[in-house]
Amino acid sequence: MDDCERGPWILWSHCGFGKFDPHTNALVEVACPSRFCAVWVRLVDGKLADHERTDGGPCPWIGVRVVDDRTDPSKPNELIYTEALEWVRDQ
Repeated sequence: MDDCERGPWILWSHCGFGKFDPHTNALVEVACPSRFCAVWVRLVDGKLADHERTDGGPCPWIGVRVVDDRTDPSKPNELIYTEALEWVRDQ
Protein backbone atom coordinates (compact mmCIF):
# COMPACT_ATOMS: atom_id res chain seq x y z
CA MET A 1 0.00 0.00 0.00
CA ASP A 2 1.39 3.42 -1.01
CA ASP A 3 1.58 6.33 1.45
CA CYS A 4 -1.14 8.12 -0.53
CA GLU A 5 -3.53 5.22 0.14
CA ARG A 6 -3.03 5.46 3.94
CA GLY A 7 -4.77 8.75 4.59
CA PRO A 8 -5.36 11.27 5.74
CA TRP A 9 -2.01 12.70 4.67
CA ILE A 10 -0.20 15.91 3.78
CA LEU A 11 3.04 16.50 1.89
CA TRP A 12 6.14 17.58 3.81
CA SER A 13 6.49 20.58 1.48
CA HIS A 14 3.06 21.81 2.66
CA CYS A 15 4.42 22.04 6.21
CA GLY A 16 7.09 24.44 5.02
CA PHE A 17 9.94 23.26 7.23
CA GLY A 18 11.24 19.93 8.45
CA LYS A 19 14.00 18.47 10.56
CA PHE A 20 15.87 15.40 9.40
CA ASP A 21 17.86 12.77 11.27
CA PRO A 22 21.49 13.42 10.26
CA HIS A 23 22.30 9.69 10.28
CA THR A 24 19.30 8.27 8.41
CA ASN A 25 18.08 11.38 6.53
CA ALA A 26 14.56 10.49 7.76
CA LEU A 27 12.04 13.25 8.36
CA VAL A 28 11.58 13.44 12.16
CA GLU A 29 9.82 16.79 12.85
CA VAL A 30 7.85 19.35 10.86
CA ALA A 31 6.39 22.77 11.45
CA CYS A 32 2.70 22.19 12.13
CA PRO A 33 0.64 23.11 9.06
CA SER A 34 -1.99 24.81 11.24
CA ARG A 35 -1.77 28.57 11.58
CA PHE A 36 -3.01 28.14 15.16
CA CYS A 37 0.09 26.17 16.19
CA ALA A 38 3.51 27.72 16.35
CA VAL A 39 5.47 24.58 17.18
CA TRP A 40 7.69 21.89 15.74
CA VAL A 41 5.82 18.59 15.85
CA ARG A 42 7.47 15.20 16.23
CA LEU A 43 6.48 12.50 13.76
CA VAL A 44 5.46 9.18 15.29
CA ASP A 45 5.23 6.39 12.72
CA GLY A 46 5.14 9.12 10.08
CA LYS A 47 2.19 10.91 11.68
CA LEU A 48 1.92 14.24 13.50
CA ALA A 49 2.24 13.62 17.24
CA ASP A 50 -0.03 15.04 19.95
CA HIS A 51 0.40 18.77 20.52
CA GLU A 52 -1.75 21.74 21.46
CA ARG A 53 -2.75 24.87 19.59
CA THR A 54 -1.48 28.19 20.91
CA ASP A 55 -4.97 28.92 22.30
CA GLY A 56 -5.09 25.53 24.07
CA GLY A 57 -6.86 22.39 22.99
CA PRO A 58 -5.64 19.66 20.68
CA CYS A 59 -4.60 20.48 17.13
CA PRO A 60 -6.92 19.02 14.46
CA TRP A 61 -3.88 17.89 12.44
CA ILE A 62 -2.83 15.30 15.07
CA GLY A 63 -2.52 11.86 13.49
CA VAL A 64 -2.22 13.09 9.91
CA ARG A 65 0.51 11.25 7.97
CA VAL A 66 3.29 13.44 6.55
CA VAL A 67 4.60 12.13 3.23
CA ASP A 68 8.21 13.04 2.47
CA ASP A 69 8.03 14.51 -1.02
CA ARG A 70 11.74 15.33 -1.39
CA THR A 71 12.06 12.57 -3.96
CA ASP A 72 10.48 12.05 -7.36
CA PRO A 73 8.76 8.62 -7.36
CA SER A 74 10.28 7.88 -10.77
CA LYS A 75 13.79 8.63 -9.39
CA PRO A 76 13.76 7.43 -5.76
CA ASN A 77 17.48 8.01 -5.18
CA GLU A 78 17.47 11.67 -6.22
CA LEU A 79 16.44 14.47 -3.85
CA ILE A 80 14.34 17.33 -5.16
CA TYR A 81 15.82 20.54 -3.80
CA THR A 82 13.23 23.07 -2.66
CA GLU A 83 13.60 26.36 -0.80
CA ALA A 84 12.47 24.60 2.39
CA LEU A 85 15.09 21.87 1.95
CA GLU A 86 17.81 24.46 1.34
CA TRP A 87 16.79 26.28 4.54
CA VAL A 88 16.92 23.05 6.56
CA ARG A 89 20.30 22.07 5.10
CA ASP A 90 21.74 25.47 6.05
CA GLN A 91 20.70 25.17 9.72
